[in-house]
Amino acid sequence: MTRKRFDFFPMRHVDAPVKLPTEDPDTDFKRKYPPDAELGQELADNARVWKVYRDEAIQHDDVVLSGWNNTIDILLTFAGLFSAAVTAFVVESYQFLQPAGLDFGAAFYALAVNDTATLHTLAVSTSQPGSTARWINGLWFTSLFFALAAAFLCILVKQWLDEYTARTRASSQNPKHWSRRRAFYFRAIDDWGVSGIISLLPLLLHAALFLFFAGMVVLLWSLSRAVAAWLSGLAGLLFCLYSVSVLIPVWNAACPFATPVAKQLQRAWNLLGVWLLRRGITLSESAAAYAARWRYLWSSQPDLEAACPHPRSINLWQLRRSMQAWVGKSAFDHVLYKESLSSDDARGMDAPTPRLADDLDYDSLRWLIHSVSDSDTKAVGIQALGALMPCTPLAVLASRKGIRHNTAANQVLLASVAGGSVVESARVIRSLLALDEGGLPTDAIYIGDYVPTVWKYCSRIPWNSTYPDLQLLRYAMNISIDSSMSFDDPDYTAIRDQVAKWERTPSLHSTSMLLATLKCLQRRQVLLFLLSADLRLVTSAQWKFLMPKLRNNGSPCPRHSCDIDCNLVCFIELISSFLLQDGTEDLDLYVVSQLFDATCRNHETFMSLTLSSLPTFLAYVASSQSFLVIRSTHLLQLSALPAGLQVHPYGLGAPALILSGSKPGVMPLMFGACSLP
Repeated sequence: MTRKRFDFFPMRHVDAPVKLPTEDPDTDFKRKYPPDAELGQELADNARVWKVYRDEAIQHDDVVLSGWNNTIDILLTFAGLFSAAVTAFVVESYQFLQPAGLDFGAAFYALAVNDTATLHTLAVSTSQPGSTARWINGLWFTSLFFALAAAFLCILVKQWLDEYTARTRASSQNPKHWSRRRAFYFRAIDDWGVSGIISLLPLLLHAALFLFFAGMVVLLWSLSRAVAAWLSGLAGLLFCLYSVSVLIPVWNAACPFATPVAKQLQRAWNLLGVWLLRRGITLSESAAAYAARWRYLWSSQPDLEAACPHPRSINLWQLRRSMQAWVGKSAFDHVLYKESLSSDDARGMDAPTPRLADDLDYDSLRWLIHSVSDSDTKAVGIQALGALMPCTPLAVLASRKGIRHNTAANQVLLASVAGGSVVESARVIRSLLALDEGGLPTDAIYIGDYVPTVWKYCSRIPWNSTYPDLQLLRYAMNISIDSSMSFDDPDYTAIRDQVAKWERTPSLHSTSMLLATLKCLQRRQVLLFLLSADLRLVTSAQWKFLMPKLRNNGSPCPRHSCDIDCNLVCFIELISSFLLQDGTEDLDLYVVSQLFDATCRNHETFMSLTLSSLPTFLAYVASSQSFLVIRSTHLLQLSALPAGLQVHPYGLGAPALILSGSKPGVMPLMFGACSLP
């Protein structure tokens, strides 16, 4: 007879948490840089993108610094040899500047014959050097100075580069901190024109060489005109070849004679063109305005204080406005910008300000996407943009400064060459949502039509996926953006009916907000995607973007004027106003009621408020329409409201809400509920 086993502490069956499908490391790149464990963590402190950035930045810096160091070594070698050669000539030529010794034989002869003119000539010749001697020594000493100055600056630049290497290669807290530090110093290298200084160092040696040739020509011209003419021709030919080799790459980018000097000349030429364009527009505006004013004064003799803008002046002003991005800001604006950044020095890198941190993160991502040629690296950088929460400072910075510009040209680089996994496709879709630029195609019917090339990646996500984010993305792309969309749409109802069953994954909120903040959506789609979001994590900037869409035709906020930031309380007031309405065609009352329930569960928000700040909410709770939402006592608990909201069942189970005010100035109220029909 077998005994029955008795468990004192029986284990209750608990479902295992839903996990993100694993990605197969099918390439060397993925094996070296494993994908991030969760969606939405692509910009975390130890995310893959920062590790890729660190290795790519080190490789890039090694190549650039090695090239600069080799250039400086060559310049130092040439400067040393050239200085030695010039010094040998200067040692002999400087004696021409010294007063020559008096010819005593000639002086005695002049005294004997009483030739005062000869004595005066001898005295003058011993006190002043000739003009030829001055020219020769002036050219050669200047040449020697340029050569030594180039050598001195080369030594300084080598010290700068060594210090940059020591700063960027030091240990850091995490890969993200290293990326910010490298972006901080790399941006300084560009802002302070270190590359321009290095490219201009050869010009000093070039100038020194031609000055030395000029001094030789002057010397030979006083000795032998034939030899001087021959050397002048050779020096002129060399100077012409040098000028052509430097100037042709400025206008022809394919010219193989390109040098760093030519690059700086091309940059200076472009700046000169922009400056001339700006000055031309300004002068045209001023001339047109003055001409119109004088014609108006001579024709009608108006009041001298009256202003009369000419149509041409207005057109030129509009042209200048349209070309503002092309012309650029004034130098004073750039000075102000750099001055604001100078307060965040290296000592603040351990605890950077939020603005500086966002600037450095933006610089790192932009450099990784636009400056690295490897497709896998670009894919990691672009997929990391999917972790940008909408309306955050970093997302706004990326949109305003152009990291999202020309995204259509990068579509082939969004997934790695051997890509195609489900998770990578989800990352690509999230990045495409984050790259939303607001342009609505004319033939767009579904959300997937609004997001470029999303169907190629959406088709890789199976319909039977169990991960909530994958289901949400798969269904969302097939939802119609038409205002006449039926609430019986299968993809719409799939999200609405299954969202309550989905497990709250770490990335579900960010995925929902990426969808909810798309510019093409109507408020019915926005409310649907907010069902799967954590309303407590929605920021004031995101509410500021969403509330105008949720309000009908941009009507004023029901709680306060629109110049004050909206928050979750504004949202529950708006939801309460929806529920108080008899019915609206573009609102799904089931979705609205679920959002009302989810908002009421946010205890922290309600505990900090008085009931007087929720008039629409109280009006709805006291109305008969509240039975559509409040069906059981567990929806609104005692701790859910600041005034102590108690739910008592009356009659046939309909709830009655008794508000016993616990804050000063709040009058105890009681709302009795009617019996259910």
